[in-house]
Amino acid sequence: MKRTTFFLILTIIICFFADGQLNLPVRNIGGEDYYYRVVKKKETIYGISRELGISKEDIIKYNPSVGTKGLQKDQVLYFPVSDFSKSKNQNEEVVNYLTHKVKRGETLYSLAKIYSITVEQLVEANPEVRSGLKENYTLIIPNTIVENGEVAGMPYLVKAGDTLYRLSINFEVSLDDIFAANPGVSPDNFQEGMIILIPTTKKQPKEKIPETVFVSEKAEKGDSFESLSEEYGIPVSDLKDANPDMDELKKGKTVIIPIVQNVDSCTVNIDNSYDSIIAQASIENGINISILLPFESTNNNPGKRSQYYRDFYRGFLLGVYELANPAKKINICAYDINSGNINNVLSNQQVKNSTIIFAPAENELLSQILQFGKEHNINIVNSFVVNDDNYLDNNNLFVLSTPSSYMYSSVQDYIETTYDGYNVVLLNDSDSENKPLIDYLENLSLKTSTIDISTDGYICADKTLFIPTSSSKETLAKFRKFIASIESNPENNDKFNIFGYPEWSLYTEHQNFLRQYNVEVFSRYALDKDNDLSRSYRYWYGESPINSIPKMYAIGYDLSRFFINTIEEVNNDFNNSIKPFNGCEININLYRPSAWSGFVNTASFIYRYSKDDITYIMIK
Repeated sequence: MKRTTFFLILTIIICFFADGQLNLPVRNIGGEDYYYRVVKKKETIYGISRELGISKEDIIKYNPSVGTKGLQKDQVLYFPVSDFSKSKNQNEEVVNYLTHKVKRGETLYSLAKIYSITVEQLVEANPEVRSGLKENYTLIIPNTIVENGEVAGMPYLVKAGDTLYRLSINFEVSLDDIFAANPGVSPDNFQEGMIILIPTTKKQPKEKIPETVFVSEKAEKGDSFESLSEEYGIPVSDLKDANPDMDELKKGKTVIIPIVQNVDSCTVNIDNSYDSIIAQASIENGINISILLPFESTNNNPGKRSQYYRDFYRGFLLGVYELANPAKKINICAYDINSGNINNVLSNQQVKNSTIIFAPAENELLSQILQFGKEHNINIVNSFVVNDDNYLDNNNLFVLSTPSSYMYSSVQDYIETTYDGYNVVLLNDSDSENKPLIDYLENLSLKTSTIDISTDGYICADKTLFIPTSSSKETLAKFRKFIASIESNPENNDKFNIFGYPEWSLYTEHQNFLRQYNVEVFSRYALDKDNDLSRSYRYWYGESPINSIPKMYAIGYDLSRFFINTIEEVNNDFNNSIKPFNGCEININLYRPSAWSGFVNTASFIYRYSKDDITYIMIK
């Protein structure tokens, strides 16, 4: 049918929202509630504006036909209930009801650092967490401006229907600025439930673009709900909801057509914006790896840590050798750094062209390299420091030594899953200090109790998991006596299991005990895992690697295989999905705690001893 083509022109309208609800009836159209107002004969837009207490611009914004054709008798005006339920402005939209659901491994300290507030402020807003955080607990985050390097922004919880472009329009910030403030966000991983930063701006916020507008048309001969549905690409049910007084269309009657605006169809290339801001160094000409470590290569008697770095580098080369093939170009430059030459090394063009840099544990050197990584958008790997929290506010940092909070949380989850239905009995040794794991185990969902390790004649009423509160060799000796006493009672046969600590793997005199009782222990590293790697090391370097925990040559070997393969698979964009990695010495499961933080490894091991073998299980 012949009809005037209607163009939706997206304009910037500075207008006000009515305070409180409109005094109008409500209809549900397409699952959304709308106030509606039927236009009477000779009414004007100014009169309706005064009556409803909303602006002329608002009326036109939701009902664009009014701006092009004027008001028509019996025309129905629609206004979304959600937009008129309360007064809104940019700040309220961003921060008023921000909450954070606690994830496994998060702590009050880490969350405070992520949101640029103090622990005291977080506890003041959530006084019930003084005794500790629990997974899945919902925290209130105080209104705050989060600092991410040179970028500042307000946290925003992504809602259903949000898109990157719509947020850019609604908050009057460029897509480039959104990506710069949120290095962990990409067009592919942006989704409902994410918390991102909306960069702060001094401009007045733009009014939100309505998702649905209502256009009025005169029905022509032969029109039907079905024909209009096909013409406008909207469901018949939505047309009927918007015109409930019409059983069928009649020529000359005004029909209200709800049209969903696709603002993302505008000529904005989100992918190009993302690539220009976030994309790391190209790997088209190969992967450029810089290893910056204080080897003390000119020292005839280097320190122990320098020898560890040497072993790490040698293991790294073993991994590269295994991966090498004619189609794979890998460029490795190793630099012997110290406080005197670090600035010169970082000014080297080869280092500036790095795809990735492996940094040392020394704080002074690490800090300079981290700043260099941020300035040049180069990823930095720290595999030598346990509980390094720099990743919380440095999006270029990868921390590979699993922090204690993530390891203990994973152990807690493993015990709850594996020993569901068991009674957990903690055996307290007053002569030894409790391990930090005990604080996590006291929050188990399983039935848990504590007894003295010297208890005699204990009877297992049900299946029981025994866990001493200390990992010391002295406590383990006492624990063995406890196990011998309960095993002497036939009532306890096949009723108990034992869970212990990584240190137990080092106590050679207790190895038979671990195997006899199929004991399980946890660890960041595969302390007892042996393989052909040490033989390869001796073959290539003519000497044995240093005996250390962890084995530094094995760490280097694992990291070279993981990062080289992963960089190739994701084209150096770690916002893509990263597969967990089962290594020789470490397991790797990368996790980014916020859209503006770096990556942390959350994976650890469970060793399950048996008579003839040890089984290694990844927990993450």
